[in-house]
Amino acid sequence: MGNLKIPVVFSVKCLLFSFWCFAASEFSFRSTMVKLHEAATLPCYQKCTGLVTWVNQYDGVARCDQTSCQSTEGFQMSHDQYLKGDLSLTITEADFRKRMWYTCRCDGEDICAVSLRIDPFSLPVSVQAGQSLSLDLPVPDNVEVTLNRTDDGGSNTFSLCRIEGHKAQCNPLYKQRVSVGSRLQLKEVKNQDGGVYILWDIKNDEAIGMYTVTVNGRPSFYCLHCLNTRGRNPASAGRRTSGRKQKVLDISIISD
Repeated sequence: MGNLKIPVVFSVKCLLFSFWCFAASEFSFRSTMVKLHEAATLPCYQKCTGLVTWVNQYDGVARCDQTSCQSTEGFQMSHDQYLKGDLSLTITEADFRKRMWYTCRCDGEDICAVSLRIDPFSLPVSVQAGQSLSLDLPVPDNVEVTLNRTDDGGSNTFSLCRIEGHKAQCNPLYKQRVSVGSRLQLKEVKNQDGGVYILWDIKNDEAIGMYTVTVNGRPSFYCLHCLNTRGRNPASAGRRTSGRKQKVLDISIISD
């Protein structure tokens, strides 16, 4: 049998594919989910004897070398752990401003990428009829606030306000009573204003959190399916949802 000849182009393609597979195996993607205001650890385990840096989409936040570690406020790296191959980054207090991708580099080469995510919060709020309701918006822009309220024992979900580019478009039925800034303010609260106020991240299409509002001591209405049945059209205010069963979404989330 004659010698087997392999085209040069094919050989180069195989070599490049093998190199890509090796590089991919050295680089890892992960996500870390924590509760709001808790500490978060972004894991990265690689041996690096040179300069290690952590960066996000805006700037560098931490760095370590054989001598010492440095970090900006709110971020930490352990030099002892760095020497052992644990390059993990600690965010001392997670909030929605820090929710993004972080990349760890060894001598300028990407080795880990970790996404910080915040577990949607759920808070009860009580207000007296006739007073003002104030709800904090931890994400003040690119957010939608929907309301799931009870009317005569039924469920009615609609978009209350949608904020994009720091401009708010609110439901016409509420426009005269609502104002939006870093907080959502609803004046002259009525009994029918009670229900579940859900905050949605428009950009990432995910829940930020929910407020269960009771008016004049009326029983709390806790809604498990609200995070999957929000209204998106402000013109749909007052429209009663159909009698078909809604999909129930358990909002409890297990950290990765």
